[in-house]
Formats: sequence, structure tokens, C-alpha cells
Amino acid sequence: MKFIFSCIETGKTFETNDFSLTENNGVARTPDGRKVLKATVVLNTPCPFCGLHHRYPAEELPCPFSPD
Repeated sequence: MKFIFSCIETGKTFETNDFSLTENNGVARTPDGRKVLKATVVLNTPCPFCGLHHRYPAEELPCPFSPD
């Protein structure tokens, strides 16, 4: 499954399925009742725009299952 990422250096977006989940602390509920994954998503290959291996809080990434 591909996730959508934004390069931290350039702000450009890209899709990839070459990532890993680390620091997985499971699913938590926000005060408004939404479920969020408390984990870190790490690129396995360098960002196509800046060449760095970015890390993202999972809850800040767009949900790949949302209709948007």
C-alpha cells in the first residue's frame, strides 16, 4: 500500500510503499473520539526530492483509506 508523504526540505509530495513502521505504540483515541496510530513512519529509501531518510509521526500522515 502506498502512503503519501511530503518532503520535509522541499514541501513536494510523493507516494511510496517503501517505508517501515517503528516506535509502534498502538492506536489511541483523541479527545474528540478519533482513532490515531501512535507510531513513526520511516522511509526505507531516500526521499526522491532531497535524498534524506525522513521520519514522520503516523498520525500526521493522510489516511490512505479516506475518500479525499
